[in-house]
Parts: sequence; structure tokens; C-alpha cells
Amino acid sequence: MPFITQGKTNWKFLLILIIIAALVIVLSWWMLKNIFIEGPLIKLPKTDKKYCEKDEDCVFIDFQCCPEPDPCQREPREVVNKDNKEKIEKDLESKCSPICPPYAPPMCSDCLNLEDFSPACINNRCTSKREVNCENYCEALAKDKSKPCPWISNEGLITEENTEKCDCETADWEIYQSPDGFLIAQIIPMGVTKENKVQIRTNEDALLQEADYSSEDGEHGLTVAHAEWTPNSQFFIYSAYSSGGHQPYFSRVYFYSRFDNKIYDFREVSEFTVARDEFTTAAPDIVTFTVYASIVMGPTTTKSFKLSEIISTLEWKTYRNEEYGFEVKYPPGLTFSSEGPNFTQQALDRGEQISGTAPPSFDTLMFSDEDDNEFYIIIYHRPFHELNRSYVFGGECGSQFADENLINQVINLDGVDFLERRQLFADNKIGIDYCSLSGTNNLITLRAENLDLIEADKIDDLLNQILSTFRFLE
Repeated sequence: MPFITQGKTNWKFLLILIIIAALVIVLSWWMLKNIFIEGPLIKLPKTDKKYCEKDEDCVFIDFQCCPEPDPCQREPREVVNKDNKEKIEKDLESKCSPICPPYAPPMCSDCLNLEDFSPACINNRCTSKREVNCENYCEALAKDKSKPCPWISNEGLITEENTEKCDCETADWEIYQSPDGFLIAQIIPMGVTKENKVQIRTNEDALLQEADYSSEDGEHGLTVAHAEWTPNSQFFIYSAYSSGGHQPYFSRVYFYSRFDNKIYDFREVSEFTVARDEFTTAAPDIVTFTVYASIVMGPTTTKSFKLSEIISTLEWKTYRNEEYGFEVKYPPGLTFSSEGPNFTQQALDRGEQISGTAPPSFDTLMFSDEDDNEFYIIIYHRPFHELNRSYVFGGECGSQFADENLINQVINLDGVDFLERRQLFADNKIGIDYCSLSGTNNLITLRAENLDLIEADKIDDLLNQILSTFRFLE
């Protein structure tokens, strides 16, 4: 053998073989890296459509002839020099077939692409750079692998070296399934300070809505403190606090509405500021908070809200009366007019003595719809003596001439006491009154009259909705 002569090892020959093998290994590695991975190390002419000197020179081609449906974008588009993009796209468009072949629908519509593609300049050649999408990767880790499409794209990229920067902590995810089992709310920690993203998904993992409360510096976002579904599965409510400890004296509260697939800021739609993160829910969609009693905060009180009523009255108009100290909302389909003081009050204003059964009123606000249904808000003088709950208001709450009191009870709506009266008259007409027993120094009455039985139930439902928005001003 050539490397053994006269029973001795030919070390010179053996050394030459080792050097040749090392050169072959180095050359193979260079070719693999520069030709097969990063592209051939051939200096392109500056006129080439892919020539570049820096990453900013490179862009993706947007135009495609008959693009195949691929919501997951599993493959990157062609990358060229930005100066050539417009010409290349025009050339492609001119060569497109007028008829596109049919494509099968994509297997997945709600995808998690584990790759990010970005244009890059490598060896003076525009190409596509692949990196792990950490947000999608962490989300994929928490998914049920039995569901369709938990992983998409190049799994070969998902190595320990590539994903260690992602810092996924899926064990910290909080999952809330709606009572009916059809929806799932996910609270996902983001970043080192564990600010949150909130997602609402179907039980088949389709994303319906999301809100990201994370911040760049980790100190100006929100972290969810408490969350619940309402018993009827129509709303998901969550309270949150500032990750940086800012404004600790109130809680940020949001809720997802299944009715219209939106996430609402509770403070914006209710005009109440919640003081504490804790809350309770009750059937069907009632949530109880500790809120500040006024917009300037100060003392707190416990208050319940029916979320479906908040949603249904979002587009309503607001009537606000600073003089008599109250405000109330009413549907946009109603027209509004003010009649001013009644004739008894006008006589008092003229210094005349009054008699008769019509009590003086400062103003009568009339609301009517296209079916000519009418109801009134009447502002009366508060009687001089102290009222108690057994007091019958006569003409100020109901009528002295009714044949029968069908309902005569005190109810409490959002902290305001009302005397509710439904009366039957000789012509089988019905009158409905709600009279305030608390608030300002004036008696405020909501009244509908001359109704038949069917109208009475319809108008009473509307009055109850309007009453739910009624509040005295501080």
C-alpha cells in the first residue's frame, strides 16, 4: 500500500490525504451555504432585476396571475429590486391568461403561519429571508393538535436554536369556555411583564375577535385581573389593571358582545367608572360592579347592569335637563317636543290663585313614534310635606278618576325608587305611570295614557327600557 513502505507508515502521503479531505469538506460546505442556501455567489450585473446592495433595495412582487387561494401564505412571493417592480408587474399582467383555472378551496382558512418572510439582500441578490414568527409559534404550542391546521408551513425551521428567542409560556394562558360550549375566550400573556392579548374563538378555533393590550415598553399596557362569561353565553367580561401601575384607583373593564361580534369599553358605553377589578355575574346577562357614584369619583356604590340593555340603547339619543337635574335616553325612532309649563303652572307664574284637579307642572316632554303612540315625562312641584311610600300622588302619579288600580307598587331601578301604577278606566283604556320617589326637589313622572291592553304591554316594555337609562344628575 502506498502509505506503507518497507513495513513503515508513509506519514507524508497520509498527511496529503488528510489535507485533501479537509479541502473537500470545506469546499462542500461553502457550496452548500452559498449556492444551495443563500444562492450562487455570482456577482450580478447592476442591470439584473434581482441586483441589490442592501435589504432596503428589495421588495416582494405583489401581482400574481390567477393566484391560488392560500390564506396561510406558505410560500413567499418573488423578490426583486424595487426599481424593477413596476415593470415586472406590468409584464406579468400583459402575459396573464384571461381565464383562470378553478382551484380547490384551501384546506385551512384560519391559519398560523410559523414563518415570517421578509425581503433581504444576500450576496448582492434579492431573496426571501425566513424567520420564525414567535407570536404564531407560541399560539400554536397551546393549540389542540387534534384540531385541523394547528401547524402550517416549514416545520424544519422550528428548531430549538430558532425558537429559543420566542420565550413561550403557554402554561400561563387562561382559557374560558362559554357555558353553551360554542365559544372560547383566551387570555394570552405578552412579553416579560405579562401584559395580555384577549382572543375570542369558536370551538373549532376560528378567530372571531381580538384585542391586544400589550405595549412596546411593557409598562403602558394592561393585564387582565378577572374574567367571566355571562350565564347566557352572550357576553365575555374582563377587568384589567395597568402593567406599569398607572391610575390604580379605577379598573378598566371591557366586554365582548356576541350579538354584534364587538369588544366594548364599558366606561364608554355606560358612562360609569368601575372602582374595583372584582365583579359578579347573574342570569341572564347581569354584571355587578363597584362603581364610583359620580363622574368625579369620590364615594363608591354597588351597581348592576344588564349588558343586553346597554347594547340595545347604544344608538339612542340622550335628553339632559340641567335645570331639573336628570337625564334619560330614548330611541332614535321617537320624535321629541317640549310643551313647557302647564296652564296651572302658568297661572301660578302670573301670581294667580289656582283651583281644580290639574297639579302644576314645570314642563311636559312629549315623545311619539310613527304609529302615533305617545308618552310623556312631566316635571311636577314636589309636594311640600315629606313623602312616604304609602302616599298616593293623585293627579301627579296616576289619576283620581281611575276605576281600578291594576298595579300599585314601589320598584327600584338602578338605585332610583319609582312608584309604578297601572290604572284601568271606564272606557277600558289603560294608563301607566312611573313616579320618582328619590332624587331632586321635583317629582318626575313618566306617563303613557289612553292605551288598549295590547298597546299597554308594548308601551310598558318601552318605558321600562327608557327607565333603565334614567338617572339624576349630581
